[in-house]
Amino acid sequence: MPGRNRNLRVLGGPGHNYFLKQAPRGETGPDGPLAVEAALYQWAATDPAAAGLRPLLPSLRLWDSERSILVLDLVPSTHPVPDDASAEYQAALRRLLAEALATCHRLPADGTAAPSFLPAAAPWICDLARPVPAMLRELSPAQLSLIQALQAAPDAVEALERLRDEWRPTRLIHGDIKWNNVLVRLDAAAPAPTHPCAPAPPRPSASAPPRSLPSGIVLLDWELAQLGDPAWDVGAVLHAFILDAVLELEPAKGAGPGEVALLLGGAMSRLHPAHREFLTRYAAAAELTLTEADHLRARLPANVAARLIKTAFEWGQGEAQVPRRAAAIHQLGINMLRQPRTAGRVVLGLVEGAGG
Repeated sequence: MPGRNRNLRVLGGPGHNYFLKQAPRGETGPDGPLAVEAALYQWAATDPAAAGLRPLLPSLRLWDSERSILVLDLVPSTHPVPDDASAEYQAALRRLLAEALATCHRLPADGTAAPSFLPAAAPWICDLARPVPAMLRELSPAQLSLIQALQAAPDAVEALERLRDEWRPTRLIHGDIKWNNVLVRLDAAAPAPTHPCAPAPPRPSASAPPRSLPSGIVLLDWELAQLGDPAWDVGAVLHAFILDAVLELEPAKGAGPGEVALLLGGAMSRLHPAHREFLTRYAAAAELTLTEADHLRARLPANVAARLIKTAFEWGQGEAQVPRRAAAIHQLGINMLRQPRTAGRVVLGLVEGAGG
């Protein structure tokens, strides 16, 4: 199976279907991301405080710490999120994802200690404008260009560093919410055949029957799980909506980054209802007060912007020139960092003083 790790899907019949992940060189051992993921599954399976998290996780079969091999049960009767889902499907998915993140962000529960294996540092993207020398050796020309563009906007750099300095590792966060890390269970209105999906499969066209709606979800790839700010996960969902719009853009041949950015700007207003609905559902599921919800809303522009810059940087890996879409979302992220209140209103469609 594709992925950053060495991934294998093993099909041996009911009860014997597994997914194996082996960490790449340089990320093995007790401090690597797979070690964090394995420890999280072990903790969730045994600690009563994490019981609510268990339905959202695949089951751990084996963790080989010496070779950094993680073995999970494949999740039966689930499907990847389709890229052409109906509006009704998308609304059900937003509700389930909001409830899942609220469940995650309630941990550690009051009176319980945070698991000691969880990292707590702010996301690395906050320091992108000041790369260490070892990092520079591995960067592509496109990634160097993106760093230079960020450095040319010192107020955006200051906003990223402020995000780092104000990072509060108070709650369990997934850290890598995206559609490839979400598997969907369908309701009984139109049952689909059992389909054991491995983590991070390619996203196919919608193949589920028209009346099938999500009835539950499973969150995959907890390698980046940590103690952090729930706004990082919530912002990741809004970031995923924006990326969908970016990938649907069809710029004219020869269009420059500025023209792509204009196309993207025209798509933003169409995303506002989904942004508002998701945040409203999340605030209700997390039982946030109006003050807490408004505080979350105020932090979202910087978190979404940081994720956009992170994605642009990842899209530039191995590229000689910055891809047009990468340039567009990179500039959008910089603009959002420089004018967060305007970004909250114009890009995200959030209303101040309304709990999101």
